[in-house]
Amino acid sequence: MSLLIDELAAYMQTKGLGTVGTSIFKIQRPPAPVVCTSLHPTGGYPPDRYTAREKPTVMIYARAATPAAAMTRAYAAFNTLHRLQNIKLTNLFALTIEASSSPAYLETEQAGDQTAHLAGFNIWIDLRRASS
Repeated sequence: MSLLIDELAAYMQTKGLGTVGTSIFKIQRPPAPVVCTSLHPTGGYPPDRYTAREKPTVMIYARAATPAAAMTRAYAAFNTLHRLQNIKLTNLFALTIEASSSPAYLETEQAGDQTAHLAGFNIWIDLRRASS
């Protein structure tokens, strides 16, 4: 699953949503910066029984100093990823990327010495791995 997270983070970077390792993080969110996006694998659905297709899910979190800024950042990621079709990532091919819901405000968390706000949404991917 981490390969998928790596490729999604790189794709988000190419779409101007931030820089991997600086404002886009994989699997965990560091205490700084306050404004960032993070991607977390959340399992998914059973893989297809007859083909090489998988259906993983990923939670996208957007963190910012205010609830409105967190929602704005979450919607930027949502608008970039939701309803994508036939996307070649690096080594993976996403037949479809769909959001399970619209972004929602989630909670606050401590980011260093500041209170930060989180918004997020979950995506599922109809994924085909490259043939080996």
